Amino acid sequence: MNKKLNGFEVYFEIERLLKSGQPGAVIRLGDGEGALIGFPDITTSSHCDNFMKIWFGRKDIADETKMWMGEQIRNAIKVADIVGVPREKQIQKHPLYEAVPRALSKYSLLGENAYLADAALHRQLQFALFYRKLLSNKDFVGVISSRDVTEKLKQAFNIRHIDHYRIMGESKFAGEETLPHYPDGFNKIKETLNVPYKGALFLVGAGGLGKIYCQWIKEKGGFALDIGSIFDAWAHVKSRLVHPCHQLERYQETPIISFEQAVERYNQLCENFSMDTGRISLDDFPQHIHESW
Repeated sequence: MNKKLNGFEVYFEIERLLKSGQPGAVIRLGDGEGALIGFPDITTSSHCDNFMKIWFGRKDIADETKMWMGEQIRNAIKVADIVGVPREKQIQKHPLYEAVPRALSKYSLLGENAYLADAALHRQLQFALFYRKLLSNKDFVGVISSRDVTEKLKQAFNIRHIDHYRIMGESKFAGEETLPHYPDGFNKIKETLNVPYKGALFLVGAGGLGKIYCQWIKEKGGFALDIGSIFDAWAHVKSRLVHPCHQLERYQETPIISFEQAVERYNQLCENFSMDTGRISLDDFPQHIHESW
């Protein structure tokens, strides 16, 4: 049985892996990934078509290609260290969320030592302002995203160098890149992706294909964290995360946060968004109680 981590445990496991310098991957699975990893045994071609339209602006993608994408994402799940999955409310709400745990079970996708987490882990890291603790004073951060937040991130977290691999965004929020994400952008990243040293951190926001990029990064010795639409919020693109709590400016407003304040902020925002996910108790983290970031 794979243990499920809460948002704070996710951060501290990421921190532990990064400090060890070992490669790693943290990925998140939603309804789009559910459609692909479940196809054709659990989901249908039309289920996949909806996400081909969202991600790539087209539905004329062959079933063979959809099956190939699903297989590649399944392979990425198998090597991931932390896998974010839909919450129970989401699973009960829609069959494509339900397809995620069904596919994980049917294809035995979780590694023996892999952890589960909430697929909203990228938001939960933001709730506690953990991205500052993660990114501050880094010599290098890699980014795969349709949003160019390079200068914003450098200024916010004093990052020395950022390599940005720019892709075309979702069809409604494509961004500045004109090269279609699939297959052109996908193949370009495969050819050009460079991990400068073992354990180098990459932030990835690239839809379903982003899970595959996370696998490539880990295979090349890097550490990949799938933060999805957090990039949109940081770039002020109103795609999904329109609430101001997700914006980069929150770090300027709160230049330092204590552990206790982070717990309070996290729990309050989970409550505000009615997330059926575990709340944090100070008693669970006695070794971190005096930390601030």
